[in-house]
Amino acid sequence: MLELSILQLVDALSRQGLSAAERQQLFEALGRDGGHEATSVLIRRAVAGDAASRVAAIKVLGRMRHPGARDAVREALSDPEGAVRIAAAEALSREAPRRQPIPDDRLRANVIAFPGADGRRMSER
Repeated sequence: MLELSILQLVDALSRQGLSAAERQQLFEALGRDGGHEATSVLIRRAVAGDAASRVAAIKVLGRMRHPGARDAVREALSDPEGAVRIAAAEALSREAPRRQPIPDDRLRANVIAFPGADGRRMSER
């Protein structure tokens, strides 16, 4: 595949009449770059533009290990468009197995401290 610069990819994304597949390919190319500038472009596209662009950007950001990418995906859970929220939830669900398990003592402490529906903590019951 022909290698394009970040500026060329951004310019291509600005063109009118891109198909969903073309747009996704351009976002994928930015994701493969993985650099700060490419990640910044994807993050901007994840919060601005039409819903299809936001979905495409979130899908790519969800596969990146950049902290800003993960933050943008989490923020997309509050997007007004349902398709964007679904893309963000799917991206985060794919991320979950890579995380370290929570040690039992931390989990137990959080469960005990968390108030139930009646407003009382487990330790108060």
